Amino acid sequence: MKSNRVKINPDILKWAIDNINYSIPSFAKKMGQKELTIKKWLDGEEFPTYKQLEKISYDILKIPSIFFFSDSPPEDNLKADFRTTSPNTLKNLSPNIMITIKKMKALQYNLSKLFNNKNPISDTFINNLKEIDNNNIEFVAEKLRNILNITIEEQKQFKTSEIALKEWRNSVEKNGIFIRKAALKNYDISGFCLYDKAFPIIVINNSQPFNRQIFTIFHEMAHLIFKISGLDGLEEDFSEISRNNRNIEILCNNFASTFLLPKNEILRYSGYNINDKNISNVANEFSVSREVVIKRYLDFNLIDKNTYKEYLEKYIKEYHRNAKNKKGGNYLNTKFTYLGENYIKLIFEEYYENKINKYELFDFLDEKKENNINKIEEMLYRKQKL
Repeated sequence: MKSNRVKINPDILKWAIDNINYSIPSFAKKMGQKELTIKKWLDGEEFPTYKQLEKISYDILKIPSIFFFSDSPPEDNLKADFRTTSPNTLKNLSPNIMITIKKMKALQYNLSKLFNNKNPISDTFINNLKEIDNNNIEFVAEKLRNILNITIEEQKQFKTSEIALKEWRNSVEKNGIFIRKAALKNYDISGFCLYDKAFPIIVINNSQPFNRQIFTIFHEMAHLIFKISGLDGLEEDFSEISRNNRNIEILCNNFASTFLLPKNEILRYSGYNINDKNISNVANEFSVSREVVIKRYLDFNLIDKNTYKEYLEKYIKEYHRNAKNKKGGNYLNTKFTYLGENYIKLIFEEYYENKINKYELFDFLDEKKENNINKIEEMLYRKQKL
C-alpha cells in the first residue's frame, strides 16, 4: 500500500535546505533517500510522505510548522535583519543559532497566519514608543516601566534573580511580545530579537546567568523600539558596521542599563567605596549583572574608563570560566521554561476553539509525541489553578 504523500510548496523545501547550508547530496544522505528523489521533491514532481516530512521538519531543519502554514518561503536576509551586527559575527554564527533564528522566523510567520496579522494578546506598545536617542533614554525607560507596571521598589523586592527574570518575562509577554528561551550553545551570544509590527519575538540564551538574561530582554526591547531586529553578543565588534548602526547598538546597551538601574538609584552610591563587594551588592539589590552596575558607574563618572575596562575584562573572563552547558532537567519544566506558560496557554486556547488541529498543535508546541502533549496540558492546568 502506497504511503500518503503530503503536497508541499517545493520552494519552501528549497529555502529551508539552502538556509541550513545543506547540499542535495548531504540532505539526501540525512534523509536516507536517493539524490534523484530529493531533486523530484524540489521540482514538485513528487512529494514526501507525512513521516518523511516530519523527519525533515523536526529532526533535520528544526522548523516544525513551516510546511503546514506557509504558502511561500519567508523572506530571509540575515545581513539586512541584523544590520547592527558585524558581518564577521554573522558569518561565524553556529548552525544551532542559525537554526534557532529560522525557527523563530517560521514561528513569527505562522503566528501571523494563525491570528490574521493581529496580535491576540495586546496591541504591541513598541510601535507607539518614541525612538531612543541620547536625550530621551530616561524618559522612554520610565514610560516602558509604567507600561510593564513594575516599579523600581518592586524590582528591589525580587528575592532572587530567577524570580526577577520570571516577573519581567511575564510582564513583557502580557504586553504582546513573545519571549523564548533557547540553549544557544554559544556563551558569547546572549540572545536576539525579530521585529514585526504585530508579532515581535525576543530569544534569550538560557545558558547564561539570570541577570544577563534580564539585560538581554531589555537590550532586545530597545531594538524593537527602533523597529529593527537585533543580536546581542557578550563581546561586541562595532568595527565593521556603519556609524549609524553602531550608535543604535550603543543606545540599546545604554537603554537596558538605564531601564534596570535608573539615574537617581545609582547616584545614591556616589559616596561609596567602589570595589567588587560594593558592585556585587548593588547587582544583587537590583537583580542586574555586575556589568550593568559598572556601566552606570561609568555613566556618572563614579569610575573612570580604565577602571571600567579592568572590571569588564575581569567579569567576562569569569563568565567564560564559569560557563557550563546546562544538562537537561525535567522535560516538562524545560518545555515550559523554553516556550513560556503564556504562549503554551495561548496555543491550547486556539486548539480548544478548533482554530488549529491536532497536528498544528504539535507543531506550535514543538512536539511529536501525543503523550507529551497530554502531560503539557495537565501541567498547564495545574499551573493555572495555582
